[in-house]
Amino acid sequence: GTTAAEWIVQAIFKNFAEEVAEGKKKFNMYPSVPDVVNKDKYHEIRWKGKHVAFDVHGKHDNSKVSPNIPVRVKVAASQCVKHNIPAYTNECAKYIGGLRHFTNHSNFRHNKRDKYFTTFRNPISTIISWLYYESPNHNKETLSQALLETDRCAKAAASMSLLHRMITEILPGLGYQFYPLYFDEMRLYPHDFVRKLAAQLDLDVNDNVVRRVVEQTSPEYMKSVQDDLKHSSERYSGLSRKGKNSRKVRKADVKGYLNELTPEALAKCVADAKFHLSPVLKERYGFV
Repeated sequence: GTTAAEWIVQAIFKNFAEEVAEGKKKFNMYPSVPDVVNKDKYHEIRWKGKHVAFDVHGKHDNSKVSPNIPVRVKVAASQCVKHNIPAYTNECAKYIGGLRHFTNHSNFRHNKRDKYFTTFRNPISTIISWLYYESPNHNKETLSQALLETDRCAKAAASMSLLHRMITEILPGLGYQFYPLYFDEMRLYPHDFVRKLAAQLDLDVNDNVVRRVVEQTSPEYMKSVQDDLKHSSERYSGLSRKGKNSRKVRKADVKGYLNELTPEALAKCVADAKFHLSPVLKERYGFV
């Protein structure tokens, strides 16, 4: 989900700049064109005194981002699973500790203009996707066994639930601007998703830009890019010819998990989701 969001931002910046350049060339509509930088995990656009940067380095290395969320939430959620505490409750949130755990140093002061984006996906789909990413040799039986014998589904649901509460309730109350990005909205309503994300990035994009971004970042298109990287003229973060990132794009199906597990494994993971997810997330993902 996070990588897909990065691809969309990359495409928004690129196509917005191209649209302005075309308007300037044909109709002299603009005095200048945007300056765009698209690098691995870092994207920026500068135009008319505005500078928007989208930095994804905190995805895997939280020494490079404040507030320092992922590891602390994961550790706290694991404790909630261990002690059989629903992750959306105050009792679970106590394992987080104070705000200092979310910053990289005690005197950190965030810029109120900074915006933080966090992606959310059905926790069962998330853990299945991760297991296939780590090992492409899984089938329904081996995948189901891996989930039946461990608490991976519980931890995935608990981590998502606690993280969602942190970024929608707790940290915004302390002055942080958080924007949840939902994978189901990305897949089911891609045009609306692109418009909303562009607006959150302070860019006013027209329908032509939205259409091109959707076309250039659809799972079908990205799968073709992944399968033929050596002929691709566009570089995308998170894709490579070999290794794990050569299988980054798989099905991207919102409900695909229903057909990927045995009935026993699916029942276990659904029960874990129902136990740990908040009422809002249970309704979103159909666990009510």
